Amino acid sequence: MHDDQLDDLYDIARLARRLGVENATIRVWLSRGVPWLPRPDGRLNGGAVWRATTLEGIEQRRVKGRPGPKPRVPVDAV
Repeated sequence: MHDDQLDDLYDIARLARRLGVENATIRVWLSRGVPWLPRPDGRLNGGAVWRATTLEGIEQRRVKGRPGPKPRVPVDAV
């Protein structure tokens, strides 16, 4: 892959910086499947990556606030 192609890729850390959130927040959004966050285009070194074109306009699509209720663990499952 050429350097210019790598510049077009966003990993979790780069996307977190772009959106002004922690890396862990991106991981939570991915695990909860928030509808405004596109699925990663692939994986690089085991981590999610997106093409810059996939993320165009993400700031406008982003829903501020909590991404939804936490999955509840049944009491008897503990």
